[in-house]
Amino acid sequence: KTVSDIRRHVHEMSDEFVQKHGRQRVPLRFFRLLKMVRKLFTMSRHGMFPIHSLKMLAKEVCHIVKVPEFFLALNFLLSMSFVFYFPDVPHLQDFVIISPQWMCNVLATFVTVATPHSRLRPDWDKVK
Repeated sequence: KTVSDIRRHVHEMSDEFVQKHGRQRVPLRFFRLLKMVRKLFTMSRHGMFPIHSLKMLAKEVCHIVKVPEFFLALNFLLSMSFVFYFPDVPHLQDFVIISPQWMCNVLATFVTVATPHSRLRPDWDKVK
Protein backbone atom coordinates (compact mmCIF):
# COMPACT_ATOMS: atom_id res chain seq x y z
CA LYS A 1 0.00 0.00 0.00
CA THR A 2 1.05 3.53 -0.60
CA VAL A 3 1.09 6.31 1.95
CA SER A 4 -1.97 7.88 0.36
CA ASP A 5 -3.84 4.54 0.66
CA ILE A 6 -2.98 4.39 4.35
CA ARG A 7 -4.06 7.99 4.88
CA ARG A 8 -7.34 7.30 3.10
CA HIS A 9 -7.91 4.22 5.26
CA VAL A 10 -7.20 6.15 8.48
CA HIS A 11 -9.56 8.91 7.36
CA GLU A 12 -12.30 6.36 6.58
CA MET A 13 -11.82 4.75 9.99
CA SER A 14 -12.06 8.10 11.75
CA ASP A 15 -15.24 8.93 9.83
CA GLU A 16 -16.69 5.56 10.85
CA PHE A 17 -15.73 6.24 14.46
CA VAL A 18 -17.46 9.62 14.43
CA GLN A 19 -20.57 8.11 12.81
CA LYS A 20 -20.79 5.39 15.46
CA HIS A 21 -19.89 7.49 18.48
CA GLY A 22 -20.54 11.04 17.42
CA ARG A 23 -18.19 13.62 18.76
CA GLN A 24 -18.55 12.39 22.31
CA ARG A 25 -15.50 12.21 24.48
CA VAL A 26 -14.11 8.76 25.08
CA PRO A 27 -12.12 8.35 28.28
CA LEU A 28 -8.43 7.75 27.78
CA ARG A 29 -8.78 4.74 30.11
CA PHE A 30 -10.77 2.98 27.36
CA PHE A 31 -7.87 3.37 24.95
CA ARG A 32 -5.48 2.16 27.64
CA LEU A 33 -7.66 -0.92 27.92
CA LEU A 34 -7.38 -1.43 24.16
CA LYS A 35 -3.60 -1.12 24.37
CA MET A 36 -3.53 -3.60 27.24
CA VAL A 37 -5.73 -6.09 25.34
CA ARG A 38 -3.43 -5.94 22.32
CA LYS A 39 -0.40 -6.43 24.55
CA LEU A 40 -2.06 -9.45 26.20
CA PHE A 41 -2.61 -11.03 22.81
CA THR A 42 0.94 -10.30 21.68
CA MET A 43 2.33 -11.86 24.85
CA SER A 44 0.11 -14.94 24.96
CA ARG A 45 -0.86 -15.46 21.30
CA HIS A 46 -4.12 -16.79 22.70
CA GLY A 47 -7.21 -14.92 21.60
CA MET A 48 -9.49 -15.66 24.56
CA PHE A 49 -9.07 -14.15 27.98
CA PRO A 50 -11.17 -14.74 31.13
CA ILE A 51 -13.38 -11.75 31.80
CA HIS A 52 -12.65 -11.74 35.54
CA SER A 53 -8.91 -11.47 34.81
CA LEU A 54 -9.54 -8.70 32.31
CA LYS A 55 -11.61 -6.81 34.91
CA MET A 56 -8.78 -7.13 37.42
CA LEU A 57 -6.17 -5.89 34.93
CA ALA A 58 -8.45 -3.06 33.83
CA LYS A 59 -8.70 -2.00 37.45
CA GLU A 60 -4.97 -2.22 38.17
CA VAL A 61 -3.53 -0.98 34.89
CA CYS A 62 -6.20 1.27 33.37
CA HIS A 63 -7.85 2.53 36.57
CA ILE A 64 -11.26 1.31 35.45
CA VAL A 65 -12.51 0.59 38.94
CA LYS A 66 -16.29 0.32 38.72
CA VAL A 67 -17.88 -2.70 37.04
CA PRO A 68 -20.37 -0.60 34.99
CA GLU A 69 -17.48 1.45 33.61
CA PHE A 70 -15.61 -1.75 32.71
CA PHE A 71 -18.60 -2.98 30.71
CA LEU A 72 -18.96 0.44 29.10
CA ALA A 73 -15.31 0.25 28.02
CA LEU A 74 -15.81 -3.33 26.85
CA ASN A 75 -18.85 -2.29 24.81
CA PHE A 76 -16.84 0.55 23.31
CA LEU A 77 -14.14 -1.91 22.20
CA LEU A 78 -16.86 -4.27 20.97
CA SER A 79 -18.54 -1.54 18.93
CA MET A 80 -15.22 -0.82 17.24
CA SER A 81 -14.70 -4.58 16.58
CA PHE A 82 -11.51 -4.69 18.64
CA VAL A 83 -12.90 -7.45 20.85
CA PHE A 84 -15.84 -9.85 20.88
CA TYR A 85 -17.90 -10.63 23.94
CA PHE A 86 -20.94 -12.92 24.05
CA PRO A 87 -22.74 -12.40 27.38
CA ASP A 88 -25.75 -14.47 26.29
CA VAL A 89 -23.81 -17.57 25.21
CA PRO A 90 -23.38 -19.88 28.22
CA HIS A 91 -19.88 -21.20 27.51
CA LEU A 92 -18.54 -17.90 26.21
CA GLN A 93 -19.99 -15.44 28.73
CA ASP A 94 -16.94 -15.77 30.99
CA PHE A 95 -14.47 -14.91 28.23
CA VAL A 96 -13.56 -11.99 26.02
CA ILE A 97 -12.21 -12.64 22.54
CA ILE A 98 -9.27 -10.24 22.52
CA SER A 99 -8.33 -11.00 18.92
CA PRO A 100 -11.15 -11.23 16.39
CA GLN A 101 -8.68 -12.55 13.81
CA TRP A 102 -7.70 -15.37 16.17
CA MET A 103 -11.37 -16.30 16.50
CA CYS A 104 -11.80 -16.31 12.71
CA ASN A 105 -8.77 -18.55 12.36
CA VAL A 106 -10.13 -20.96 14.96
CA LEU A 107 -13.54 -21.07 13.30
CA ALA A 108 -11.90 -21.63 9.92
CA THR A 109 -10.38 -24.86 11.20
CA PHE A 110 -13.90 -26.17 11.80
CA VAL A 111 -15.29 -25.29 8.39
CA THR A 112 -12.25 -25.95 6.22
CA VAL A 113 -11.97 -29.37 4.64
CA ALA A 114 -8.42 -30.14 3.54
CA THR A 115 -9.19 -33.31 1.59
CA PRO A 116 -12.76 -34.47 1.09
CA HIS A 117 -13.70 -38.09 1.57
CA SER A 118 -13.50 -40.12 -1.65
CA ARG A 119 -17.31 -40.53 -1.76
CA LEU A 120 -17.71 -36.77 -1.70
CA ARG A 121 -15.04 -36.04 -4.29
CA PRO A 122 -17.39 -35.58 -7.32
CA ASP A 123 -19.64 -33.20 -5.38
CA TRP A 124 -16.62 -31.40 -3.93
CA ASP A 125 -15.25 -30.77 -7.42
CA LYS A 126 -18.58 -29.22 -8.44
CA VAL A 127 -18.52 -26.85 -5.46
CA LYS A 128 -14.97 -25.70 -6.11
